[in-house]
Amino acid sequence: MTKRLGPLPRAAAGLALLLAAAGGAAAAAAQEAAPVRVRGQIASVEGRVLTVQNRDGGTTRLELPADAKILGMTPIQPDAIATDASVGAAAVKQPDGRMRALLVVVHPGGIGGPGEGYLTWDLTPDSMMVQGEVREAESGPDGRVLQIYYTQAGNTVVIPPGTPVIRLEPRDASLLKKGASVFVPNAEKGPGETLSAELVAVGEDGFEPPM
Repeated sequence: MTKRLGPLPRAAAGLALLLAAAGGAAAAAAQEAAPVRVRGQIASVEGRVLTVQNRDGGTTRLELPADAKILGMTPIQPDAIATDASVGAAAVKQPDGRMRALLVVVHPGGIGGPGEGYLTWDLTPDSMMVQGEVREAESGPDGRVLQIYYTQAGNTVVIPPGTPVIRLEPRDASLLKKGASVFVPNAEKGPGETLSAELVAVGEDGFEPPM
């Protein structure tokens, strides 16, 4: 199946599939500096300022503007992915040309524009993000098999059993609680050591996303 590589676009907030879900995708060149990502648990909340205990043991002070977008993350089963769904799959290329998924994210609404195709991703050194619309979905001997299409191209993504599949849904600031797991795809440097972010994804009901 034909694959369109070309220049790798990057959304303004780093992970294009998250921004596309929130309706805020913007183009940026792949050659730019790697995005500042925040992964961890909320240690404290002071108004719109979060202190995040990072996975590496450090802490990050994160400020969210009033119009910041908040997305809830919940786990779903691979067979819940249906045709016409908009997805992003962090995956690695296999010898047969197909992509083996390491993580799949299903989000509401179409991707469109620069959020489609192949994006750089750091789940593993050789992983990339494949984004587009599911045109076909079926179960096979290797797991759930998706035919993902984007502008003028597409690819086959295999979801092996046990692969995390996450659904994103728009939520509000009530999810920002101590102990909640968060993922920020791209934070901007602010005054001092504080970072700011226009989008944050939060695990619901204690869910810890493997982002």
